[in-house]
Amino acid sequence: MTTTRIRQTKGISMVTLLLALMACSFLAFGSASGLSSSNLKSCPSNTVRIVLIKNFGDGFTCHVMTVKVGTPVVFVNSTATPSFKVIEYGGNHFLEVKALSRAQFMTTQSGQIFAFIYDDGIDPQTQLFITVVS
Repeated sequence: MTTTRIRQTKGISMVTLLLALMACSFLAFGSASGLSSSNLKSCPSNTVRIVLIKNFGDGFTCHVMTVKVGTPVVFVNSTATPSFKVIEYGGNHFLEVKALSRAQFMTTQSGQIFAFIYDDGIDPQTQLFITVVS
């Protein structure tokens, strides 16, 4: 009986270790590579659309934008989702975009803004990296 319990404990420990390694690998290589990847689609203008992406959910049509200080960044919600909150990386909620409408914010200083959209306030749907230059 003791041998069986040791085998079960050893098996559970190995599965737990494997799952922990997979999670660490995803965080280290999966999401981090997405942040620094040069393959991210660049926005052709200061407008980004929120659309329904097949097999993903709601997301931005582009993920990298460069604008000059004083240029508004425009978000267009082309989905029927009641509203999205655009939240900066630091957790500051700075814009709400209602269904089938648009909203914008003015860039006031140079720097980088990492924006995410939330439809539920809990899990970010997608990200947008905005570089503001003078």
